[in-house]
Amino acid sequence: NGSLCGQDYSNNLMQYYIYNPLLVNGRKSDFRVYFLIASTNPMIVYYNDGYFSISLTKFESNSTEKGTFLTNARLAHEYFKENQSKGQYSNMTVDDLWEDTVWTFETFQAYLLSKGIITDDKWLENYLRPELAKLVAHSIRMSQHSFAKRSSLFEIYGVDVVIDTDLKVWFIEANANPDMEIGTVSAGV
Repeated sequence: NGSLCGQDYSNNLMQYYIYNPLLVNGRKSDFRVYFLIASTNPMIVYYNDGYFSISLTKFESNSTEKGTFLTNARLAHEYFKENQSKGQYSNMTVDDLWEDTVWTFETFQAYLLSKGIITDDKWLENYLRPELAKLVAHSIRMSQHSFAKRSSLFEIYGVDVVIDTDLKVWFIEANANPDMEIGTVSAGV
């Protein structure tokens, strides 16, 4: 529950398997959010929504297809590249595929509203962003002991988060120096 956050300095990595991920059109999805540590003395952190991504294939819990479980745009690079050379993927153009798999947070909220999964049209502000802020705060507190204490240092992190059918937010991973241009994948860079 976060009560020991920042107090345990051991390097253990554990991840709970999310058995009930929220599916979007039958596919697994996740969020990529960003935060910038602008200073470690004092600790100053800024947050940015990032984007919401959806896997390319339908979710099947017993599937051996990697794309069923992963929504990482970098890992989908081959699909986009193939799409560019052939002109389409699953009867979609590259632009259609991009619009189908990478959404803004607002588009995701509109989807949830349209499906009756949520009823609050301010769900992003009232629930999701506060949950993400807590997640980022816990991540910082867990790791701040390892940062050099200087006001002249900064670091950008990309954090992957999944949401389950109960709309609970789950931390997946954090990456230092993440690729900031989601458009580079569709451009084949």
